Amino acid sequence: VPYKFYDFCSNFESEWSISVAQDTLVDREEVGLHLLDELDKAAFPFSALMWVFYPEADQWRLLLATDLADKTSTVQEILLTLDKIIDASTNEMPDLADISIVSPNEPIIKAVSRVISVTGRSSVFMSKNSFNGIYVDELIVFRTS
Repeated sequence: VPYKFYDFCSNFESEWSISVAQDTLVDREEVGLHLLDELDKAAFPFSALMWVFYPEADQWRLLLATDLADKTSTVQEILLTLDKIIDASTNEMPDLADISIVSPNEPIIKAVSRVISVTGRSSVFMSKNSFNGIYVDELIVFRTS
């Protein structure tokens, strides 16, 4: 079943199929797992890592929850550290522009972490779920604690 989307970069309408959407989901999972590996290797302090789809913006965001977001570190310092981790990797990695640094106290992080426990190197995909009153259209969770 083809779906239409508008490509804002090249100003044209195009069609894509369910298989394209599934391929993109697999790609997101792969780059998420690669980032998870690199964060663990660098001993970067984080408590959650998850892709979240925001349908109102038609956008996926990779949420990285770290206590550093609650401390004196600025988001810029955290992003510089992440940029170094991403640049040093030989694996396909997410774009830094797709990553949101958030507090572990962010409502979506707290809600998902209460329901889903993911440790080690794995991922959990969920679609159209509500977590403690917070609706999530699509979600790929790599780590919660």
